[in-house]
Amino acid sequence: MDVRESFEVVRKPMVAVRSQPSTDGLIAAGLDFSVFSVEFGQHVDTFGADDSGQWRRVYCQCTKAAKQDVPLPRDPVQAWIMIQHPSLGQLLRHLE
Repeated sequence: MDVRESFEVVRKPMVAVRSQPSTDGLIAAGLDFSVFSVEFGQHVDTFGADDSGQWRRVYCQCTKAAKQDVPLPRDPVQAWIMIQHPSLGQLLRHLE
């Protein structure tokens, strides 16, 4: 089981949370769910990393669907947040 690690968002105004550990991943908390991001200054609990170590796993509870006919999942949805972007720089700071 992955250990929880906390990070603070240090990029203004926000950092996107994506459906997969890739900049090509949808900026969403699920395939058909509304856009999700974390604002500057917020703390985020993460649970493990991808193979590159640049993406941290987060879990999002969906409260609204982008399409009216899409059912909301009952359980939290796995999503990903990048630690450092190649051109934008540092996005998250590890909290001790």
